[in-house]
Amino acid sequence: MSTSASPQPSPIEQLVQFSSCEISDALIKLGLTHNAKDAPVQRGGYIPDINMLSPSPTVGDGQNTRICGYAYTVKMVRGDDLHAPKPSQHFVDAAPAGSVAVISVPLNVKSAAWGGLMTAGAQFRGVHGVVIDGRTRDLVEHRAAGFPVFARGHSTLGQSPFTRPSELNVPVTILPRPDFENAFENTFSAVEVHPGDIIVADIDGVVCIPPELLANVIDSCRYSKHVDEKCMIDIQQGRSVQETFQHWRKATNKK
Repeated sequence: MSTSASPQPSPIEQLVQFSSCEISDALIKLGLTHNAKDAPVQRGGYIPDINMLSPSPTVGDGQNTRICGYAYTVKMVRGDDLHAPKPSQHFVDAAPAGSVAVISVPLNVKSAAWGGLMTAGAQFRGVHGVVIDGRTRDLVEHRAAGFPVFARGHSTLGQSPFTRPSELNVPVTILPRPDFENAFENTFSAVEVHPGDIIVADIDGVVCIPPELLANVIDSCRYSKHVDEKCMIDIQQGRSVQETFQHWRKATNKK
């Protein structure tokens, strides 16, 4: 009696086994250029200064939380902007199952773009998590629900009257924030996230992957992870870091 072969895991199921760090390394190897339009790849797809706020990164299983899914983008504008378009439905209601919501917020906004009721709605619809280029609130509710929230910070203030949603599923540009810059020149370019880009977020940070590079990223991550596992074994057994890297990573760098 013949048995059917096990279904192959989807690209997303394959990608989620790799950390944001491994994915950034892969993107740099695959896409290091000096072309401005490739800036998200130059920087390893890294979206800086956005961190895990839910679940707590220091309590329970937060350290092992990782979300991976296709970007569903939301563009927020200031609440007094009377000219920007308005969506026909609430942006949470429009979120596809399996997506990661990516919300852009105007600069220097101190109010939250996401709260506990939105988490409840997104979780019911099968959204994997939210990445906010701004702030959230109701941390206790997000953490109690076990819903992944990545943001620049938190606030006591809700959206209204400070901001409002404007456009859904449009490219959004995420800029490095002045709050996090120092006296040195900011070397990070803006990251443009398009609907359908792949978002991976974990305790180390958030990365954005262009879909056309997905298969190559998976292959590169798989190979590099194998090499790093060999390096870890050797280093834990007393081999010098320099010798270990020369032995194992030399071949990787030639690929």
